[in-house]
Parts: sequence; structure tokens; C-alpha cells
Amino acid sequence: MLSFLFISEIYAQYQEYHSEIYVSENGDSLLYRQLNPQEIEEGEKYPLVLFLHGAGERGDDNISQLRHGAMMFTNPVNREKYPCFVLFPQCPADLYWPTPRRPDNFQDEFIFPADAEISKPLALVKELLDKTIQTYPFSWRRRCGRSRAIFARCVFEIEGRESECGIYRVPRSQSWQLGTGF
Repeated sequence: MLSFLFISEIYAQYQEYHSEIYVSENGDSLLYRQLNPQEIEEGEKYPLVLFLHGAGERGDDNISQLRHGAMMFTNPVNREKYPCFVLFPQCPADLYWPTPRRPDNFQDEFIFPADAEISKPLALVKELLDKTIQTYPFSWRRRCGRSRAIFARCVFEIEGRESECGIYRVPRSQSWQLGTGF
């Protein structure tokens, strides 16, 4: 019974995230969840948080990506004290955020080349960011990118390819080191 109540509470918090599908001009799609501030005050601008999940949350259910980190943003105290827009895109199960294909099993020696082709899911995330920035009252001074595991690389990848994006990076990975690979 206790586990049922716990699962029900988690599910209720996930429901605060709107289930969305971004479709690009050429028909590619990206599943994502979006959380908006509880109240959007006219004239007020809000931070935008992009949360990129790890490999274990890839898929096509548009909910697994919420497994780590989503409840932090739906916590009632945090929602009131830190209103923000939050995007949780979901990478398809057969693809990866940082590169078009899995690079050499992500071995320790692997270094992402600066001129590597951007993966389709990450390109769609960039388009989704652009659309979100144009649509909502977003503060250019208050941006945050969060990512898990080795996918901290993606936050750097987006900003490196598009300097106008200007994301403040808050990677949670301790294994990724700038300029040295993983």
C-alpha cells in the first residue's frame, strides 16, 4: 500500500509536465516534457532550464526522461520560490545526444572532435530551444542547462555550435572534462 501511494505521488508530479512533441520543418520529431511557471506575470521574464537525461532514460514513452531531476522542479517550495520554464527532451532509444552514433563505447580515451556532426536529437533540441525562447517570456540573463552522466557534453556542444544560445552550463557529470574527453 505504501509503495502504491509513493508511485501515485510521483506520477502526480510528472503530470505537471506537459507532454509535447516538437516537429521540425522537415518532419523529424522529438518527444519532450515541459513545465511552466505556475503563474506567468505580465512583464515578468523567467529562466529556462534544459535537462538532458542519460542513456538509461532514452526511449519513446515521453516519461522516462523525468526519472532523475523532474521532482526537484515540481517541489511546491521550489516552484514558488524559483519559477521557471523547464524542458526535458527524450532522446530516441537507438540514438545518442552527443554524436550521431555511439562512439567507441565511450572509452576513457575518446575525445569528441570539435567539428563532429551534430546528432539529430541534439539538433532538434537546439531547434526546440530556439522555438521556446521565441515563444515564452524568457530571461536572457537567467538560463540554465542541466545534464546527466556523459551527456554534459551536449550542453557544451549546443553552446559551441551556436554562440547566440548563451546557456549557463550546470553539468552534473563529474566524468567529463573540457578538452580531454571523458
